[in-house]
Amino acid sequence: MKFKFILITILPFLLFSCTTMKSQNNIDILFKRWKIDHVEMGGQKIDQIAGEKITEEGEFEYEFRKDNSYSVFSLGKIESNGTWEWNNDENCIYLRNEYDEINGKVVSIEKNSIILIPTSEIGKYPHLEIVKYYYVPK
Repeated sequence: MKFKFILITILPFLLFSCTTMKSQNNIDILFKRWKIDHVEMGGQKIDQIAGEKITEEGEFEYEFRKDNSYSVFSLGKIESNGTWEWNNDENCIYLRNEYDEINGKVVSIEKNSIILIPTSEIGKYPHLEIVKYYYVPK
């Protein structure tokens, strides 16, 4: 009887810790430089905003580092710096700018792609959530 109680008590903690670690293990593939592949707005792939091409080579590249920092590059030069943090509740990475404001989040991390949404919290600015930036390794 004691064994069943211990098993029932410990098993959920073990399962939860394994799922959390699995999600965080994907972070290791984040540590590189990423270039923009394409942008989706409202589920439609777009190439231009206000007449300017979005996927211009060298524009808005991200480089993530293990020390929880990142840089945004434009034409090979650092445009801005910030920090990133793992959010267990939403299973994503928040991006903070140099003023410590959340200005985006990485909602998907795959070996050959990441998806970035420029918003602070899901639901807070729903009009921004329709825009998704797709990145591939540089």
